[in-house]
Order: sequence, then C-alpha cells, then structure tokens
Amino acid sequence: MYRRTFIGAGAAALASLTVKSLSGSGIELAPARSRTSPLRRFEQMPVGVSYHFGMNTFTGNDYDEGTAPATTYNPTSLNVDQWLAAAEHIGARYAILTAKHMSGFCLWNAENYSYDVAASGNTTDVVAAFVDCCRQRHIVPGLYYCILDPRNENNQGHYNGTEQPDSTYFKLILSQIRELHRKYAPLGFQVIDSPGKLRADQRWQVYRAVKELDPDCLLMMNQTWDESQQNHGRICVPGAWPTDLIVNEDAVPPSEGYVPLIKVESTQYYMPLACWIPAGDFYHHRKFRQWFWSPDYKMRPVQDLLELYAQTTSRNASFLLNLSPDSRGLLPDEQVNGLRELGRMINRHGGTSTQRGANGS
Repeated sequence: MYRRTFIGAGAAALASLTVKSLSGSGIELAPARSRTSPLRRFEQMPVGVSYHFGMNTFTGNDYDEGTAPATTYNPTSLNVDQWLAAAEHIGARYAILTAKHMSGFCLWNAENYSYDVAASGNTTDVVAAFVDCCRQRHIVPGLYYCILDPRNENNQGHYNGTEQPDSTYFKLILSQIRELHRKYAPLGFQVIDSPGKLRADQRWQVYRAVKELDPDCLLMMNQTWDESQQNHGRICVPGAWPTDLIVNEDAVPPSEGYVPLIKVESTQYYMPLACWIPAGDFYHHRKFRQWFWSPDYKMRPVQDLLELYAQTTSRNASFLLNLSPDSRGLLPDEQVNGLRELGRMINRHGGTSTQRGANGS
C-alpha cells in the first residue's frame, strides 16, 4: 500500500509536467508570489533523493578540480535503475542527479565539449538513463549543475569559491543548462550549486533560460552550508536569488516550523523548503560530510537519518537525502540496506507525512 501510494502521487506529478515555450506569452518568468500548481505538487513530495556520481567517484575527492583525464571515469557495472529501486524503500517521489559537479566532468555527451562521458571509459549517457529510469518508476527527475568549476574557470589548484566566472565560462554555463533542458525536459527540478559566484543579473539569466524551455521546472539555488547552518531556511540569501525553492544544505528546518512565505527586497514570495541531507558521514574528519563515494565512505547511522527525516517532515519541509553510487556504478549494499531499514522505521512511525502550506490547506 505504501509503495502504491507514493507511485501514484509521483505519476500524477510527472504527468502534469509539460514542455512549452513562454517566449512572448506575457507570463512573468520569476519566482511565484503565491502557491502555484508546481509548488503544490512539490509540497506533496515529502521525500526525495539525490545522487552524487561522476569524476569525483573515481578520484576519491569530493572536491575534485578536473585534473584527471576523462578516461579515469569508468564504471564497470553502471545500473541507474538499481539506484532508484533502492530509493523506493523510503518512498522517494523525486530524484536529482549531478549532471556536472565542480570537476567540470559532464555525465552526458555535451555539445562542443570534450570532458564528458563521450570521452571516458564508459560512454553511457547517464543523464538520459537516469531520466528514463525515473519516468519508468514514476519518480520526478531533476538535475544538478555546479557553477564552481576550477577546470573551466582556468584556476585549477587555486580553489576559489567566490571569484566570478569570466564571459567565456558563463557562456558555457548557459549553453549547457539550455542543452540539458532541450534534451531531457520535462524535468521537475534544476539545482544550481554555488550560485553566489554569479552576479545577480547572471543568476536571472540562468533562471529564465530554464523557465523558457521548461516552465514547470522548479529552480533550486543552493544557499551553501554556512548560510544554511545559520538561517535554517528562514530567509533567501542574496546569492541564492532567484529561486523557486529554498535549499538547506545539511541543515533541518527552523525549530518553530517552516513557513513558505519569504520576503525578498520587500516582496513576499511562496517558496517551500528542501532540506538536503548527505547520507555520508564526515569527509576526512572535516566539518563537511561525504557527498561522493570513496573507498573510505561510511554511511551515517540509520537512526540519525530517521531523526533528521522526522525533524524535516514534521516542520513542513521536504527531506532530500543524498546517496553515493560507487565506482562500479552501483549503490553499495551499505546504502541499499540502510535505505531498506530507514523505510521500515519510517513506516513504523506512521509513514511519510504530507506537507501543508502556509494556510494549513
């Protein structure tokens, strides 16, 4: 019953996503000031998953700067459907794939670009496989794109998380984001990581580039770890605007509960909250947790994940759990078994809650 319930909801959400152009339509390409149909559908998705997989998986470095040759990427048993089957244990209704992380390596055959799967040890278009498998399982697909990219910013070995991209790299950013939505739409979500590296006008260009091609796609501008720890989603930080959803990185909602009415420059917007929680434990004893698999990857205790799930869903936010496929291209047994146990615990505690809007409807 539990599986049928979330599959039915996911199918309805997916069916409602349509591809149409808004160019010249007079419809404002901007975040919503009241609850729209796509936002309402998101509020009926209390659980989602993301998958960090790519060059980092093969170098063992969460912060890979794109110095390894493309052939380093070489999964021998790639099975995206196995990843999604495991996510069904916790009732995930949406899933997000890292199409391009900070290494600059693309998980699709990118146009006019040589650092991608087409030049690697396994030429499978992972983005295409992921989107297809999501649709077959009635899970709403989304993609992640990282602005921070030392390889394309020409500063490898000089990690700079604040320097603004030059015009050549920004042109590539827009081109690749448009390409993703031309090739793989309709998508439910587009995550933009490190958006604060862009100027405000550039973030608006990214936002509108997505909406023009894929109008029901919800933009998720990540507000970064430090800011998430401080505000827990109570505000939209300037460097993460414009966005359709507030994203908390490894942080739960505020203790008083999340209200999706957020003011930006004196205007109130309706922005639900996603709490993006890595299933991995700490990365090399640093303050950040593991997002990618490596040989020393360790999953957080399932009881801890249950507590984070309960805090998130009971406070009116969506629980977005990050998972880490290994260098075979499979989700390891530790994570599959952990998801199975987490799903059992969720069911014992009453299953996934249904989010409610600001007016309780």
